[in-house]
Amino acid sequence: MQILLIFATPIEAGIVQPLLGKEFKSGDRFQIGCHQVDLLISGVGMVPASIITAMTLAVLRPDLVLHAGISGSYHQSLSIGQTVWVDSECFPELGKESDEDFVTFDKMGFDFAGLPFNNNTLRNPFEGYRYLPYRPVMGGATVSCISNQPDRGTSVHRRFGALTESMEGGAVLAACMLAKIDCLQLRTISNYCLPPPDDEWNLKLALDNLQRAVVDTLKSL
Repeated sequence: MQILLIFATPIEAGIVQPLLGKEFKSGDRFQIGCHQVDLLISGVGMVPASIITAMTLAVLRPDLVLHAGISGSYHQSLSIGQTVWVDSECFPELGKESDEDFVTFDKMGFDFAGLPFNNNTLRNPFEGYRYLPYRPVMGGATVSCISNQPDRGTSVHRRFGALTESMEGGAVLAACMLAKIDCLQLRTISNYCLPPPDDEWNLKLALDNLQRAVVDTLKSL
């Protein structure tokens, strides 16, 4: 199987360096079991992630995309260092905001590139995680600005059901759905989306656990 492994940043991508046995860069290729894996570092944020992912999918046409990274959590029911599957992504900032209300993008009558978009949310139609090592499955939010205000995180969770927050998840998912390429997303919780000192970052633990999750997944495919 040909797999495209996507991370947003070099820090996250660094977890695969032991598999390469050398310094790494975006575009590197390595073998794990019977799988050929191409490494892509998309950059931070929806715009670079969507553009770079779409361009790469057009050239490589992999059998599967595995998108992995760290994320914040809106709720302390998820522990720091816990890894989850993300099966849907909402875009909580798309819409019309007023002092009284927020109207979502789709309720305003706008289309989202022809993809099934409901309550500002894309649901991943691929459920391959069911056949892989068990991890909780939940919804994520893709944002342009990292949250550290509790009312914002609570609002996103209440309106869309999301528990994790990233800046690329929905963009990569949309690119894969448009290209009709199966996609899985792994996220390891690195922090809570709360004001300091309750934001509680543990980057090392999150990256260590993400590494184990990615390797376990690649070996189980």
